[in-house]
Amino acid sequence: PPSRIMSNNDIKAALSDDDVKRILSEIREEITRGNFYSKKNTDEINAVLKKFDYDGLPSTRTEQ
Repeated sequence: PPSRIMSNNDIKAALSDDDVKRILSEIREEITRGNFYSKKNTDEINAVLKKFDYDGLPSTRTEQ
């Protein structure tokens, strides 16, 4: 292909990593959100299991 003359702004745009930075920022936000809900869910499950440890299983779940 023939060579091309590019302006300084065209070169900056062609070599820009703004899209990569934006995508990485979005991924970080998703991971942070996922970690938050994972911890929240784990804490809820832990509370239920601790309750079972102290109070025992609900009567509807015990074997007869």
